[in-house]
Amino acid sequence: MVDKRKRAILRAITDDYIETAEPVGSRTIARKYRIGVSPATIRNEMAELEESGYLAQPHTSAGRIPSDKGYRFYVDALMPQADLPDAEMELLRAQVEVSVGAIEDVIRRATRLLATLTHYAAIAMAPSLMDSVVKTVQFVPIDDAHVLIVVVIAPNFVQNRIVPLTVTDPLKLTQLAHDVSAVLRGKTIRHITRGLHNHLLELVPNGILADTLYDMLSIGLANTAVEKVYLEGSINLIDQPEFREIEKAKVLLSVLEERESILELLSQAGPGTKVAIGSENLSKSMHECTVVSATYRVHGRDVGSVGLIAPTRMEYTKGIALVEAVADLISGLLSEMSGYK
Repeated sequence: MVDKRKRAILRAITDDYIETAEPVGSRTIARKYRIGVSPATIRNEMAELEESGYLAQPHTSAGRIPSDKGYRFYVDALMPQADLPDAEMELLRAQVEVSVGAIEDVIRRATRLLATLTHYAAIAMAPSLMDSVVKTVQFVPIDDAHVLIVVVIAPNFVQNRIVPLTVTDPLKLTQLAHDVSAVLRGKTIRHITRGLHNHLLELVPNGILADTLYDMLSIGLANTAVEKVYLEGSINLIDQPEFREIEKAKVLLSVLEERESILELLSQAGPGTKVAIGSENLSKSMHECTVVSATYRVHGRDVGSVGLIAPTRMEYTKGIALVEAVADLISGLLSEMSGYK
């Protein structure tokens, strides 16, 4: 049981270490934080916190740093809960929502923004398309001899392909796209079958148009059935004191280069927000890191996740608030793009 005074000391040590990256001694706590007791009393309390596993003493330093257990208690019980300032929320919203064309752009922009605002590494997973539904198909004449096929999959996955086709009547082409959209709308990529191809051949008089459209649905889009992963700002981690040793940095960066490693980190996320601290991470290579992740939703369904990779000495309050804010923005934006409010 951590009593009120020990809580105050543990919070002070954690806040100070997050800020300075230097082990914290009793005199620092007595001078900077109004605990209301002498340095000697603080030293005794620090010794008990260390014995209980909440603090660690690196090397022969007189100061202490939080252990994984100490960080966990800090996040669960001591960390100040602060909303992002309105100005920062407006910046987030403006950057994520600007010039939206496709879901990949939204996820990539959000990941880059998280890395920039936190100076940590940011990761994200875009959803698989297999259970996404067709929204519309368009046949757009480019000139008299070429047509652009556009397939839009909710929420705004877009694929384009140009086919050689003589255009004699653009209005008929528009009507044909309308008829094809009526057949495909609401069908998932998982249910694009050979029988549907036969239906398209009956509906679309030109074989190359029907074959190309079917290939886009069954092959081109299905090739994106696996989740895409995004990583931004990995170089930021090298600037952190914990990873200035070349070997440590090499190990960490090599892990982040592997798609499966990022998926594993994000797979730790359940619904909502999760904070995996140090040894709580599945990979031993990540035991000096904290991974903050949050899921985003479309039409009430979890479809992907976004997060941060940082040293365990991360700025938890701001990092968690930013990840949650970005996940909420992505959820709202993708739901709007899907046509749902």
